[in-house]
Amino acid sequence: MSFNKRYFCKDSLINRYEYGGAEAVISFFAKIDGAIFEDSFSSQIGDAVYERDAELIDKLMQNEIKNHEQRTS
Repeated sequence: MSFNKRYFCKDSLINRYEYGGAEAVISFFAKIDGAIFEDSFSSQIGDAVYERDAELIDKLMQNEIKNHEQRTS
């Protein structure tokens, strides 16, 4: 039996969110034994996923996407 771990970073979570919304992010966390968060944003998303709080995921993601767009403009 193996240990199924997954690494999470802001970019991969934003890409997943843009692909399928909060449900895609939640499903990204499915069937893992351990989560390794590479930044604080990913950790916040992980907390929201484990609470199954799709509204919080939407809010955090939309704020981060908006902030990213402002920084690159």
